[in-house]
Amino acid sequence: MLSTLFRFIFSKAFWINSLFAAVLLFFGARWMLGYLDKFTLHGETLPVPDFTGKKIEQLDEVVSGTKLQYIIVDSVYKTDKPRGSVVDQNPVAGSAVKEGRKIYLTVNARLPMRVALPDLTDVTLRQATAILEYYGLRVGNKKYIPDQCFNCVLRMEIKGNKTEPGTMVEKNSIVDLVLGQGQSNELVPIPDLYGKTGSEVSVFLTSMALNFFGVSYEGCSTREDSASALVIRQSPAFEQNVSINLGSTIQVWLTCDKEKIKIEVPDSAE
Repeated sequence: MLSTLFRFIFSKAFWINSLFAAVLLFFGARWMLGYLDKFTLHGETLPVPDFTGKKIEQLDEVVSGTKLQYIIVDSVYKTDKPRGSVVDQNPVAGSAVKEGRKIYLTVNARLPMRVALPDLTDVTLRQATAILEYYGLRVGNKKYIPDQCFNCVLRMEIKGNKTEPGTMVEKNSIVDLVLGQGQSNELVPIPDLYGKTGSEVSVFLTSMALNFFGVSYEGCSTREDSASALVIRQSPAFEQNVSINLGSTIQVWLTCDKEKIKIEVPDSAE
């Protein structure tokens, strides 16, 4: 049996069949690799176009002729971006991708997001502030009227109109609060706001039941600069042992010029 096997291996028929099989294997492998390269677009990539800032109506034009696809997967609402425009994309512009790749887009909503105004009746000012912030709303002016409950919310107003709980309002809306004055005309000391940022002033005055009015930003070129601007002047000015009524408004002037902060030192800080 072993001798028969050796004779077959060294026979002409074996080598002809082996050569034929090798040729088929070689060309079959070449064909398969070529097919896979074509199927996977091996080595062929396209740059991702920049969708940022483009309107929804322009998206088809952006991908025209690129053999790429786009999908809008999310929407946000940003007041500093054009409505109905792309604010984010994945992959980012300039990335190398293959034909048929889907580009996932986030667009700025055409209409502001709306929320139901929460019921703040009889809630304290501190609680009301936290609740409104949770709903994406902002505390506006605080007005005090006679009532037994001190610093309790009696009603809410938007743009001077009484607004009932449950009313659908735009996110970031400013909600003015009408609060109880308590049994007496409560007074609070004038705070020293010099050197504080606008956001710090807002939180600080809210905790003291006072209103904040930012007059101007000096030397600020961008929104980011304005966020770090510092108070250089206030009205009424800070005085030791001087008080004002609850709900009073304090006006402030802010600057981005740090040298001005050092120069304009108020009398109380000398």
